[in-house]
Parts: sequence; C-alpha cells; structure tokens
Amino acid sequence: MRIWAFRVSLVALLASTFSAHAELANAIRAIVNDAVITYQELESLNQQTADLVARKYAASRSLLEQKLTEMQTENLDKLVEQQLILHEFKTAGYSLPDSVLND
Repeated sequence: MRIWAFRVSLVALLASTFSAHAELANAIRAIVNDAVITYQELESLNQQTADLVARKYAASRSLLEQKLTEMQTENLDKLVEQQLILHEFKTAGYSLPDSVLND
C-alpha cells in the first residue's frame, strides 16, 4: 500500500514538473508597449543562431557557454528592438498587412 502511494505521488510530481515546463515554453518573456515576446519566440531565434556559435567556439567549453549566453541576450534585444520599431511605425500612422508582419 505504501509503495503504491509513493508511486502515485512520484507520478503526480513528474506530471506537474512536465506541465510547468510546458507552460513556461509559451510564457511571456518580455512586454514591449502592447506587444508580447514569448519564451517560444526567443527559443526559436536562439535555435537558429546557436549552431553557428557552437561551431565557432567548440574548442573552448567556457568560451562557448559565455558566447551562448551573450547570443541569448542579443536575441532578446533584437526581438525587443523589432517590436519598438513596429510600435513606432504604427504610432506614426503607417500600417502593414498582417501577412507582412507575420513574415
């Protein structure tokens, strides 16, 4: 009986851990004016640039970790800057079709 209760508790703990990770994947990373940048958007950009950084700094693990951290910060800055440019564009009275913005 105690083993069964332990297994149920362990399964519940693991399920809540995976659930929390899944929620974090789409959590808000930053808010820029009225736009939201999600963890998923940032992670997508990070994945696009991580291979290049990994190839360039593969010889030194500590330098690689440092450069990956810098890359993540720079990518967040890029996403914030894009949102600031879009906001300025909209407040100036211009508009773009949604299809262009999505691309």
